[in-house]
This record gives sequence, C-alpha cells and structure tokens, in this order.
Amino acid sequence: MFPGIHATSDPERPAVIMAESGRTLTYGELERSSASIASALHGMGLRRGDVVALLSDNTVEAFEVYWAAIRSGLYITAVNWHLAADEAAYIVSDCGARVLFASAGVRGLAEEIVALTPQVGYRYSYGGQIAGHQPYDVLIDDRFEALRDQPRGTEMLYSSGTTGRPKGI
Repeated sequence: MFPGIHATSDPERPAVIMAESGRTLTYGELERSSASIASALHGMGLRRGDVVALLSDNTVEAFEVYWAAIRSGLYITAVNWHLAADEAAYIVSDCGARVLFASAGVRGLAEEIVALTPQVGYRYSYGGQIAGHQPYDVLIDDRFEALRDQPRGTEMLYSSGTTGRPKGI
C-alpha cells in the first residue's frame, strides 16, 4: 500500500523499523522524503519508464528511494551488493539506469563500478561519502514541489543468469 495513505491518517506511525539499529522511519517521513526525491528525479529529466538503480545494504534510505521511483512511474532495479564489480556494473548498464543510489555500507563496490558505468548521469550516496557520488541529502528539500502526476512505477528484477548473463525481467 502506498505510504501516503498511512501518512495522511497516522503520520507518526512507524513505516520501517531497522531491527539491528532500532532506527525508525515514520510514514510521514517516508512520504515527505520520497516525494522530495521524486521531485528531484523529475527535475533531472527522468520520466515514466526511465530507470533508477539501487545498490544498498539494509537501510531506511532504500525505502525512500524505492517509493520515490514507484511514485514517479520509474523502474527501480535493486543490484545485489554481494556481486563482483563487473557483475553489478553489467546490471546497472543493462537496465539503462540514469541514476544510481548507493549506500556507504557498500562503498567499495559502489566506487569500483563508477568507472565501469560511465553512462550513469547521476550518482548519490547515503550513510557516508562515496567517491564519484553526490550526497543524498541534497535531494531532500522541504521546499519541493510535489509531482501532480504520480504514475505507478515498478521493479525491474534480474534473473540469476543461469544461461549466461542475468536478464532483466
């Protein structure tokens, strides 16, 4: 269910509670941050059908990015952080990602694939700095203009690649 529905009725209700750290993200916070990121993605020229890639460990920001893409009509491709750099770069390239979001928790892999994915126009990091990435916080702005049209995006998953390279499905 879209987080905005819960944000309207109970904005302080936890949407995400990270078991390891106890960090909480409320529905109100998730609504505001994902809407702000969606507005920023639109400002970068991303439109329905464009692709955002997500290279992350378990963080609340991953939920913000996911919902920003979904509410913008974008495809979101999660990239497994256990992959080798060439495998992760292949997925980022093959899906046609225009933006890559990466967690500092997987900094090494994120830095390795920068040179392997030159077609990615925008890169953002959260949880700390990553070489070749802008800080994620620049996308969170309380003065954002909410998107009027919020078409439903979807996930672009990748197969395990049993016949060779992974395939987007």
